[in-house]
Amino acid sequence: MKKLLSFAFAAAMIAPSSAAMALSEGAAFEVYVNDDFAGTIYPYLYKDAGKACLYVSEWYNQGYLISEECDLLERKTKGYLSCLGNSYINFPTTVASDVYCRGFNDWGLSLQIEYMHVGEHYDGFAGVVKYAGYPYVNTIEAWEY
Repeated sequence: MKKLLSFAFAAAMIAPSSAAMALSEGAAFEVYVNDDFAGTIYPYLYKDAGKACLYVSEWYNQGYLISEECDLLERKTKGYLSCLGNSYINFPTTVASDVYCRGFNDWGLSLQIEYMHVGEHYDGFAGVVKYAGYPYVNTIEAWEY
């Protein structure tokens, strides 16, 4: 019985997922900060950045009809070393903000992002974001649509 459970667990771990994970190039992700709508992110592959793939993304705020640029680093994992190939497929990884990243908070204000680190979930990503000049960390999640 133990061997059967171990085999089932191993099979589940290596089975490909049909859910959207990480960053799909050109996909639209609805962003929520502290459970409030904070715009839509559209990531586009820019270049290979060593241990990560650099995506330049447009973070669009529908309320004020403006957008900001937010550079994102998608971490490479074993078996997924091609940034070009990764931009077309979904695989589990983490995403962090790069040196230049501006976005919107839960009030719709355009702010410099000091730190953002997210991991994938069933249909997008979730994690934390800290805005420059604010002493607290916010939750952030995004859903691909």
